[in-house]
Amino acid sequence: MNFYKRHIGDYIKDAAHLTLLEHGVYARLMDVYYTREAGIPDGQAARLIGARSKDEQQAVQNVLVEFFHLTDGLWLQNRCEREIEEANAQADKNRANGKKGGRPKRNETEQKPTGFSLGSDSETQKNLSQTPDSRHQTPEEPITTTDVVVVDSAPAADLLNARPAKPGKPDCPHQAIVALYHELLPTCPTIRDWTPSRAQALRARWNEDPMRQDLGYWRRFFAYVAESEFLTGRSASAGRKVFFASLDWIVKAENFTKIREGRYHEQVTA
Repeated sequence: MNFYKRHIGDYIKDAAHLTLLEHGVYARLMDVYYTREAGIPDGQAARLIGARSKDEQQAVQNVLVEFFHLTDGLWLQNRCEREIEEANAQADKNRANGKKGGRPKRNETEQKPTGFSLGSDSETQKNLSQTPDSRHQTPEEPITTTDVVVVDSAPAADLLNARPAKPGKPDCPHQAIVALYHELLPTCPTIRDWTPSRAQALRARWNEDPMRQDLGYWRRFFAYVAESEFLTGRSASAGRKVFFASLDWIVKAENFTKIREGRYHEQVTA
């Protein structure tokens, strides 16, 4: 989810007593919860929101204990679960309405991606109807690049629907893929400048296989990357700096291949 309702009255009534640090922790925990559309794994909450100091980690524990409940290794919150369920129901309704004539028909010859098992197209298109993500937007100065790409993090769904099918090999939709990267890997580095060398690497991965010439493939691929604790900074060896995979790092030929082979996943293969 890229958007969730903030009921200010309810929040103040329940959380007015928190310190400013705890308010910040609570907000970041909610961001992670709704982005993942799942509970927060026990023992990973501090890392997922970037809590480093002793005071920050104590604030995380205080908020979790007071406002969440631990079930089967996950910190859950009933309000979050209801909001996610309602958003998914609305997304299903919107898709059903679209099938009645609102959207262009899918090209029957379009090939579906293979190479790693990440669920069906219907599962990966789950949140296409939701409000755009504002975290990466800079309305006053949209980011232009020398490769004629505007990295303004427009919702991937709008970009997918707006791009008509072309005969032959389709052009690499840089902007749409960058938007998917921001949506599915929110903890990884934000893309600000899409340079020619970065664009060349992404275009090469796009053109290497017809199955990759589909935004559905890239949605599943980034979701697969998100499962890796190493690539998303959720695991680190003692004495080594935490690593977050950037998009330009991901699309380098050698790194891309290693990801698909499951080199950075525990007991998961691409």
